[in-house]
Amino acid sequence: MKKYLLILITISLFLSCASSQRLARVFNENTDSTVKESDRANMFPLFYTSGSSTSILWPLIDTDQHGFSIRPLFNKEKNEYALLFPLSAWNPVSQEGWIGPYYWNENNSALFPIYYKDEDSLQFLNYYSDKNGSCLFPLYFYYNKSNDDRGFYTLLGGYSQNGLDSDTMLAALWWSGSDSEGSYQTLFPLFHKSEYKDEKTLYLFPWLSSSDSHSSTSILLPVFYNNQNQNGDRSFYTFLGGYSKEGESSDLMLTPLWWSGTGPNESYQTLFPISHSYTGKYKKSIYLFPWSSSKGKYTESKKLFPLFSYSQRINDEGELTRKNWHFPMILPVLEKEKTQNGSKISALLGTLFEHKVTDDSSSGDLLLFMADWDKTAESSRFRFPAIFNLTGLVDISRQEETSKVKLLLYSHEKSPESTKRDIFPFITWDSGKDESGFSFLWRVFETHNRNGQKGGHVFFIPYGA
Repeated sequence: MKKYLLILITISLFLSCASSQRLARVFNENTDSTVKESDRANMFPLFYTSGSSTSILWPLIDTDQHGFSIRPLFNKEKNEYALLFPLSAWNPVSQEGWIGPYYWNENNSALFPIYYKDEDSLQFLNYYSDKNGSCLFPLYFYYNKSNDDRGFYTLLGGYSQNGLDSDTMLAALWWSGSDSEGSYQTLFPLFHKSEYKDEKTLYLFPWLSSSDSHSSTSILLPVFYNNQNQNGDRSFYTFLGGYSKEGESSDLMLTPLWWSGTGPNESYQTLFPISHSYTGKYKKSIYLFPWSSSKGKYTESKKLFPLFSYSQRINDEGELTRKNWHFPMILPVLEKEKTQNGSKISALLGTLFEHKVTDDSSSGDLLLFMADWDKTAESSRFRFPAIFNLTGLVDISRQEETSKVKLLLYSHEKSPESTKRDIFPFITWDSGKDESGFSFLWRVFETHNRNGQKGGHVFFIPYGA
């Protein structure tokens, strides 16, 4: 079963990376980051070219500097190939790939779920073997020549020998074993006996007795428990209460509801489930339903269940490193967090609204990324909608001396040298210091001015320079 799980994980990882960048273009035509050239073609979806990227009858055919794709027949992306993806894919450089349920790599191969082979083991249907032995389920046998270890198991019982260690099992109820230090016998669940050096245990339901060189224990379930050791420590419990002492610490219980305890640096009292108080060297807490408060060396918290919660943390210098509050505690409608690096405020676990502020940036989103924004000293961006981080109906961004705007079917990119515009899906319009141009359906009508020379096309017939 573990081998089959390994096969599934391996195939899933391989599927997730094979030619993924090229195939992702089916969902977003803007994945190519190549800077658009002035003489680009825009007859989307029939034909589009810019720089080294070309699409014909998008998304059926496209090429770029990494390879080409004829979907869904054949795909090449650097050293990765795919034929009728995802039925088959391979990489001859890394020597891995798959064809249907069969896959291979440098270390192993498999025909799921019939066959698996690697450097150390072989599995075929219900047969398995490795360097230590073999198994034909539900029978198992192993033998190691180097140290004479051996074993044999069936559904009714089994036997194993490993040097001085031996184990015998009958009908899944009786076990017996021994080694150089002792032995044991077990009849599940009624009887158990073991002797190892100075440790002895005898269990005969419902009685248990155990002892070693330091302590002894007796239990009669569920009537009483008694334990004592040579240091004078002792614990004794019954139905009605009990007492324990260990060094300078002691505990007292009256009925299963009230406890009290003391130690060198702490004390506590509990009345279950109404109240609890604790005082220690570095921490103090009190609980009185529904109120709780806790204060330690570095942390402090207060809660009024289920209305609100508050917590804060400081460092060794006494500086506040984190402060949080939630209202209400369960499924908070409003949350606020402050740290040394910034602050965050969110509504309804961040699904309704979230805004983050740091020393040099701010960002946020609205309605599960229906809109998002971020701003730094060098750049800014706003998108709506921004689901799955894709550009939406509105996309406005600024970075140093350039800006980009997308409004519905119109987009433009502005830099100190030029402004480029696209009106989806047939019109381009560029203007700049040295070059300008306008095209409709690429060269059905196109005019340009380059370095003072005018030219263009009318129904693909060129004129001018």
